[in-house]
Amino acid sequence: MKTAEDFFNQYKYCVMLSEGGYKYLVDEDDFLVALTEFAKMHVKAALKQASNNLTDSHSSLSAWENSKQEILEAYPLENIK
Repeated sequence: MKTAEDFFNQYKYCVMLSEGGYKYLVDEDDFLVALTEFAKMHVKAALKQASNNLTDSHSSLSAWENSKQEILEAYPLENIK
């Protein structure tokens, strides 16, 4: 699975400086933080939506709550790098 750094390397643009060398148009650290936070936001939203879509087909409220919590924890945010 691609990481935020992989995306940076794919989409980074640089300009040649008049004194020689290159400079990125986007700061790499800012890009990596922003992309990681964006991904986390979407994972949280998707998992929350999936948990909200649970039907009341479970035999007890406890089983339903356990299933909902399992969905919310289905994809650890630590996997987003």
